[in-house]
Amino acid sequence: MDDADTRESLTALIREGLGCSVLSASCGSEALEIIDSKVRVDLVFSDIIMPSMDGLTLLHEVRKRRVQVPIVLATGMTTVLDAATERGAIALVKPYTPRSAQAVFRDQLSAIPRPSAGAN
Repeated sequence: MDDADTRESLTALIREGLGCSVLSASCGSEALEIIDSKVRVDLVFSDIIMPSMDGLTLLHEVRKRRVQVPIVLATGMTTVLDAATERGAIALVKPYTPRSAQAVFRDQLSAIPRPSAGAN
C-alpha cells in the first residue's frame, strides 16, 4: 500500500485481528525486496493502483519468484477486477470493511499447507 495511513491501519488490523506478523512496503519495489530476501511470506496484499509499479505488475513479479503465494489486490476500479483475477489474484473491492478484509485474508491463509508438528 502506498498510502502510509492506510498501510498502518491495515498492519494493525492484520496483526491484532488475525495474529499475523506483517512486513510492510510503501511501494512495489520494496515489496519485491522483501520477496527476494527469502523471508517467509504467506500472503501479499497490495493496491492495484500505485505510483511507479502497479499491483498487476507486482503480481506478475511475485508470481515469477513465488508461484504459490496468495495475492490479494485491492481496487475501487471495477474495470481492472477481471485482469486481477485472470492473473490469479483475489480481488478485494474498495471500499471494503475491516471484517471483509479479514475474511479474505483468513480464507487465503487457511489454504496454506502447514508443516505437521514434529516434522523435520
